[in-house]
Amino acid sequence: MSSAASNVPRRVYLRPDEVSHEIDESATQADSAEARANRVRQIAREAVTKLTDGRKPRLPMLPNVAARAMEVAGNPDVTVRELEALIQPDPMLTARIMSIANSPLYGRGGAIRSLRNAVMQLGVGLMRDVLYQSVAEAHIFRGSAEARLRRERLHAVAVGYLAREVFTLLGIGTEYAFLCGLMHDVGRPLIWQFFEETPPAGASDEDMTMAVEMTHPHVGAAVIDHWRLPALVKEAVRRHHKYRDFDDGTGYAQVGHAVAAAERVAAHVGLADDDRPQPISEAGDQVLGELGLHGDALAPLLQRAEDLQRELSA
Repeated sequence: MSSAASNVPRRVYLRPDEVSHEIDESATQADSAEARANRVRQIAREAVTKLTDGRKPRLPMLPNVAARAMEVAGNPDVTVRELEALIQPDPMLTARIMSIANSPLYGRGGAIRSLRNAVMQLGVGLMRDVLYQSVAEAHIFRGSAEARLRRERLHAVAVGYLAREVFTLLGIGTEYAFLCGLMHDVGRPLIWQFFEETPPAGASDEDMTMAVEMTHPHVGAAVIDHWRLPALVKEAVRRHHKYRDFDDGTGYAQVGHAVAAAERVAAHVGLADDDRPQPISEAGDQVLGELGLHGDALAPLLQRAEDLQRELSA
């Protein structure tokens, strides 16, 4: 959850413009042992270097259809016919889209039995978001750690829907709101997969967890570049834990703040890194309060989060 939330532990991560620098000592506040701090630094550096550096970064490649789908979905002028023509030749993508379109998240009062019906009933806007979700689930949230990946997937989807609500409340263009939320933690499952394939010598689970928290915004931003997604999405991924006073000298990132707010609301109902709800107190929350989201302004967001929790658990 966001580092600014008063009841959520602070997260510290590597600067996106530099991998080899010394990580700030605050990254290891919870553990004062210098040996362990050095070990976590090394684990973090190695993961980032092997995943993102060089001519062949170890980042997931999208198959041609999925890559084209992301490109077409990002076109604000895409038509229903174009979406249908793109998706139909790929039976796996079609099946995943049909499954999502028939889920409680998009329930329209009756079963959707064909791709054409899905596109027509959902419309271009929602269909783009279904397409984004389908590609992410097929190419990111996969692996042997089923329980953790399920939590990561549910968290990502929930933050995507809540980001759409927050962007609307703040008057930010919502075209890429869902994608910003969906992809905000994309680096996390990829780093965990790397650790599963090449476990760091002598590292405990807590060491690896700390390294993931340090590095996932940088790795996630590299994925956004690799997949050629919009710059706004990259900014959300880079800045959702640190939307002010960023290490490269850039100023306030409203999109990062908005995604941090969506993430905080998701945590309120347990759609987080673990399944334990982190309730927002009556006194409010700093991340949300800074955006004017408190009291009556916050109530609809909390209700939407509760609805999502039920729908995603169905």
